[in-house]
Amino acid sequence: MKHIVLTGGGTAGHVTPNIALIPKLRELGYDIQYIGSYNGIEKFEEIVEKIHEANTVYIYGVGNSGIVAQDLCQKLLKLKKKTIYLIDSSFGLFSSIMATPKDLVISISVSGKTKEPIISAKKAKKFGVKVVAITSDPLSELAKIADYPIIIPNVENSSFRIGAIFSRYAMLFAVDMLFIGLSKKTTNNINEYLEEYHSLLNEYKNGVKNVE
Repeated sequence: MKHIVLTGGGTAGHVTPNIALIPKLRELGYDIQYIGSYNGIEKFEEIVEKIHEANTVYIYGVGNSGIVAQDLCQKLLKLKKKTIYLIDSSFGLFSSIMATPKDLVISISVSGKTKEPIISAKKAKKFGVKVVAITSDPLSELAKIADYPIIIPNVENSSFRIGAIFSRYAMLFAVDMLFIGLSKKTTNNINEYLEEYHSLLNEYKNGVKNVE
């Protein structure tokens, strides 16, 4: 068997081509090794596999992290992955008791200290559910709970920050990485999925016009 070692920087221009190449090279019989950082491509591959295998993906996040959670939920739904995210954090907490070992929880918090994602993750783990965390602090409670922590850079260390700007971009980038990886695993023609999605939207818009 032939062996190939791949590596790349931390930007999308370096990482995403490797995400596309690795599955194809493995199909051709190559043994692939990837050299990366803490959030190595192997970790993203493993998380993508867990999302792919999960019956349902439960997502938790509030505030700025809630924006990222909504984005991830919408992307997974476009790939026809059964996904649950509730804006109301109280109902979100309640949904964690419905999770089973065949599901997956993704909890999002920049600080890793936000109580709603932590409580939801803890509750789900009691039922044997695997947990993915997206956070900036590898020593935070949320990161320690998670089976698969994704650690994002955070330059907004001041407790007096006016908003999570750069950290939100970093979380959205992590979400995009998972989306790209899952789309490669789910279908060879992502346009088929998106065409069905847009067709449904057009049907809805035409229906609204007809009512008017």
